[in-house]
Amino acid sequence: MFKQIIFLISFTFLVSQDCVDNRYLEEIFEIEVETWIEYGENVNDTWGFPTTEQLYLDVYQPINDELENRPLAIFLFGGAFMYGNRTSPDIVALCEGYAKRGYVTAAIDYRLTPSLAIDNSEENVYSAVVKGVHDFKGAIRYFRKSMNEGNEYKLDPTRIYGGGTSAGSIATIHSAYLSENDAIPELILNIVDSAGGIEGESGNPGFSSEIHGVINLCGGIGDVNWIDENDSPIVSLHGTLDATIPFEGGINLLGVYTEGSGSIHNRMIELGNASALFTDIGGGHCDFISDMDFVNQFTSEFMYDHVCSTDFIIIGDLNGDDLTNVIDIIITINLILDNEFDENADLNFDEQINVLDILLIVNIILESNI
Repeated sequence: MFKQIIFLISFTFLVSQDCVDNRYLEEIFEIEVETWIEYGENVNDTWGFPTTEQLYLDVYQPINDELENRPLAIFLFGGAFMYGNRTSPDIVALCEGYAKRGYVTAAIDYRLTPSLAIDNSEENVYSAVVKGVHDFKGAIRYFRKSMNEGNEYKLDPTRIYGGGTSAGSIATIHSAYLSENDAIPELILNIVDSAGGIEGESGNPGFSSEIHGVINLCGGIGDVNWIDENDSPIVSLHGTLDATIPFEGGINLLGVYTEGSGSIHNRMIELGNASALFTDIGGGHCDFISDMDFVNQFTSEFMYDHVCSTDFIIIGDLNGDDLTNVIDIIITINLILDNEFDENADLNFDEQINVLDILLIVNIILESNI
């Protein structure tokens, strides 16, 4: 508990204080990689024989980095949900490029659906996407759990991002923008419900799977209307002649309708959300990954404005008066009494509002008066 209190207090100041010496913009660190970390497990039923599949990730970290609260970026490989793994060269390049800039990064494996090669029914396609979404959410929760248990990777829970290539981007985008409040078609809703709901069952329950931004390389979404006002920012790259995932709206490689990065960008701008798009005129599917230095530069420059936001992050300020004080304690108590949830009051990110959150606010107040 004491370590958790100190951790929360430590980022009540401007997060931009770490944005010096071109950190997050240029490759200024050497890195180290830890491989084969098990982050969860789930059942995979591809050929009619359900088996429990362990899920693994690799973590890339800057060497000799003294910063205590670092942003995290989790990346997912492409492969039409049928093939691939976390050692895909483009994903390794993303992880290395961002880690050298000062992020902690992770490349994750997720459950695949090779039966799509002979069965591209809507049910099988959507099931494959849902598996990717659920495993990604399990990985996010794994890192949030690690923050609650000593924070060995020295992460900032207010700066967690996700991205990937092609299918990996599709899983990330749906994780970021699809919610229980959206008008989800009954077929998809039934698949989601049968697999454990929006959050899924890939491990580390009780922790938030929220992310704060998306890095999208030639991905798409089932319906851009699932994107809402104030949704997380997104930076995208996409070819206008992409026949695998259409740049705007159309039938994708697997035979279902998808709206690509062009439509996503237009929807985000229409809603006043933050979005940047590199339009690869005449480009096919993810052609630009042949130049990952450019990809890392373009995406990291967009991300810099959000990682290095000049807005104050005042933990425990529930009424927006730029103070954490007794009023916020009263608000938290009322939330508990009314059995209501406010993510801003969930200071230890366990998706519950209880006495632990009150104690954290009290300690933030006491620390600010020292």
